Amino acid sequence: GPWPVGRAQHAACCLNYGEEHPQLLVSGGWDNDNNTLKDLWVLDVETGTWKELAVSEDVQPRWGHTVTAFTLKPGLVEATVFGGSPKLVPGGDDPQPRLSETTILQLESVEIPTPGGRPSAREWVLVGVAKGTQLGSPERLREKRKMISKQPKATAEAAHANHGDVYVELQASQERERTLQARIATLSKRATAAEERATTAMERATTAEERATTAERRLAHSERRIDEAQRVAEEANRRAQEAEQRATEAERRLPIEDQPFWAVGREEIQFTGETLGKGGWAEVRVAKFRGVRLAAKCLHSQIVSPYNRDLFIR
Repeated sequence: GPWPVGRAQHAACCLNYGEEHPQLLVSGGWDNDNNTLKDLWVLDVETGTWKELAVSEDVQPRWGHTVTAFTLKPGLVEATVFGGSPKLVPGGDDPQPRLSETTILQLESVEIPTPGGRPSAREWVLVGVAKGTQLGSPERLREKRKMISKQPKATAEAAHANHGDVYVELQASQERERTLQARIATLSKRATAAEERATTAMERATTAEERATTAERRLAHSERRIDEAQRVAEEANRRAQEAEQRATEAERRLPIEDQPFWAVGREEIQFTGETLGKGGWAEVRVAKFRGVRLAAKCLHSQIVSPYNRDLFIR
């Protein structure tokens, strides 16, 4: 938060509001550049935070002065400023100028609305300044104090009327805080929604990965089955080829009359005795096969031999 500049030869006094914790009022002094200050600061002793009060042109810069607080009623304080010097004359033998004018600062503790439904805070504000001839006679001063003590407690609106710039800035800050809180709430909702979408996407991704893993396992199993089936088929083809080769070889070793040259059994052919024609190798006769008339070629007996039969079969 805000913090007053370093200073020396300033004045300070305590402010009290009922039984609440005291606060410290700091007035004037000079800074590191030898500038005389007229600012007013209030220190919250418990929280260690500073609050600068808005001051008018009636408050004069001074250092080496005194300030004394008088509580007129709870929340209403008169701080009397006296003496000091208006400026710092560094070095030399010239005496420092001195002030004899008395200034009375009227401070009041007002409630400041806070956003978010939190309890209202209280702050000290400068509601009046009287100095020099404005103070009048002691009787006039006492009458003025009586009138002040009978007045109702100041409100934030009344303080706003006396120190509009400060409260405009305060209200603007509160409005900015409310706007920021609303933006934070909106961003929080958007972040929550984004997190939910991200969670859903992660769940979908996990499910998809599990399905992909299952499909890959099934594919690998199918590929193994296909490989196994191909291996079995290749083995069966190899065995079939070997069996065919063995059968062919065995048939070749059979006697000629036992070799399977006939597609049908010889006993199923009945010759009728009718000859259709003759040639150098054989004659063609009419025969019946299962009741069907057909032509059958019969080799001449004089040329029937294993060699000639092989030639005829080829």
